Amino acid sequence: MIDLALDSRLFLYDEIDWGLQELDLILNTENTELITNYRYGSNMYQFLWQLNPSLDAIRSYIKEKIALCHYLSKYKVDVDVSILDGELRNIYYVKISVYSNDAVKYREYQFR
Repeated sequence: MIDLALDSRLFLYDEIDWGLQELDLILNTENTELITNYRYGSNMYQFLWQLNPSLDAIRSYIKEKIALCHYLSKYKVDVDVSILDGELRNIYYVKISVYSNDAVKYREYQFR
């Protein structure tokens, strides 16, 4: 059992859930917030202001961040990225699928 939650009443018992929680922390932390480790975190907003965004560049950037997740390294992970038109800038919809022997778990993100 690992307690990765901010709330002490929630415990995670599944290794895939540990990895998804770790991924949440990486993708929702700016890469300038942790002073001692500049590789930790992400800068997804760099893609939002591009006029011609490349889905392959976004997908490979997210896969680089997934490679930093200790618990997800044992599983097959797929990243699906799509672009939605926003009023001021693009909205990126990211769906990450983690496959284990007996289950598939998803995590969805929107970057606006």
